[in-house]
Amino acid sequence: MRFSFGVGVLSCVLAAACVLEASGGGSGRITERLFNAPGDYILGGLFPIHTTDMDLSKRVEPGTVTCERFNSYGFARALVMKFAVEEINNSSTLLPGTALGYELYDTCMQSVVVMEPAMLFLTQQCSQEIQVLCNYSEYSTRAAAIIGPATSSMTATIGKLFSFLLIPQISYGATSDKFSDKKQFPSFLRTVPSDKDQAMGMVGLVSGFQWNWIAVVGSDDEYGKQGLRQFSQLASQASLCVAYEGLIPVYSPPSESIGEILDRLQQAQVEVVVLFSSSTQAKAFFIEVIRRRIRKVWIGSTAWVLMEDVSSLPGIETVGTVIGFNYHNPEVRGFEQYTRDLFTQLQSEQEQQRRRRRRRGGDPSPQDTPIPQTCPVCLSLTPENASMVTQPLVKHNAFSTYAAVYSVAHALHSMLGCGTERCSRNVTSLYPWQLLEELKKVQFQLNSEDLKFDENGNPNIGQGILTWVWGAKTEYREIGTYSKGQLSIEKEQITWYTENKQVTKHTGIH
Repeated sequence: MRFSFGVGVLSCVLAAACVLEASGGGSGRITERLFNAPGDYILGGLFPIHTTDMDLSKRVEPGTVTCERFNSYGFARALVMKFAVEEINNSSTLLPGTALGYELYDTCMQSVVVMEPAMLFLTQQCSQEIQVLCNYSEYSTRAAAIIGPATSSMTATIGKLFSFLLIPQISYGATSDKFSDKKQFPSFLRTVPSDKDQAMGMVGLVSGFQWNWIAVVGSDDEYGKQGLRQFSQLASQASLCVAYEGLIPVYSPPSESIGEILDRLQQAQVEVVVLFSSSTQAKAFFIEVIRRRIRKVWIGSTAWVLMEDVSSLPGIETVGTVIGFNYHNPEVRGFEQYTRDLFTQLQSEQEQQRRRRRRRGGDPSPQDTPIPQTCPVCLSLTPENASMVTQPLVKHNAFSTYAAVYSVAHALHSMLGCGTERCSRNVTSLYPWQLLEELKKVQFQLNSEDLKFDENGNPNIGQGILTWVWGAKTEYREIGTYSKGQLSIEKEQITWYTENKQVTKHTGIH
């Protein structure tokens, strides 16, 4: 039995064709290769290239979701994957004589949207059909492995689908600790620390400063609730007193609840607040903190601490001291120049197309629109737009996407018996479960970092700790690291925006 899956319905995705021949056709124009490229083995990529303002709770039919707002951060991470694949293909040592291909899809940061490319990845190799079988041991899927998606909520939606066929899924941003459960998510791996690891680091930070009267606030979603719960449990074990816990609504207007939370924080007389929240809720929260002129020490989670829509709020410099956790961030060397060169090619190509249209009288031809017009911004980028990849949020998080792609390449290197000049095994039919077994065992060095996964699919990557420095523009200053239970803080690097410009009371690192 088989189900046919029409690619035509994927109006919100950014790639279409199954391209499995390394010498595949096409005119060679850069726009045709922006979101997909041929290869011997295809990697699927899931990135939030757009977001939507649609109220999805009011859908009455499972129709198309319009994803209209361009997300430069999600687009930049998609470019990291593209860069990594092309870098691997241009190397003569990792997969010599073998080419990786890719298909990148827009998730719109919505679980209902990410289902469509996820289902496409389940189709049989180079087809649009999902076969219903009793045994999938010899079932080759369209994608050999999946990179992404960005969030835990989207991963929860599609993770069990991929786990059913044991398709390797390597997320660059899903941090929920529940994905460490290999009974539920046997094919899931990630290149970022879990929320539990982050909560442990936060407890270590709070303990180190001897702050034993604190509050915890989270967003009322899977990310925030689990982070709040894990921090509170670990804080209790460390003999820290959590004076108050609060949740910021996600699916209803949050302003009234935020007001109540801030009232309770003031009543409890806490000076240190852990904010384990998604960025949208953190922004709403700080808008009210600024309005009330509340000043405290805020311990921030990875989801918001580098978000410019939070750090650039008018009056944000009045909130006090912000100390945040983020992923360990080795530089992805060459990525900025790659992006600038790519956008230069895009601009040149678009100029050529405009000249052709003028000669034809202005009417576009199918040849001029090789990519479905769901990302018109992507086709109008210029070298000046390359600055998007120099933003702190991108620079601090690019490595996790880069490492995810390289982990698959190293697994294929082992599976195909590759040396420095050629791969000795010709695997014509690669089954996902075979690649998964190799991925679990990979150990490699990337940009001077030694990388491997533990038995739960978690990486040996630590976390960076930073503080916000107020000025004409908020700056992010690295002040420490947390890795393998070890916390290191350069306390002299922290500028305390407290009443007396010193570390808040009842503190002191020994």
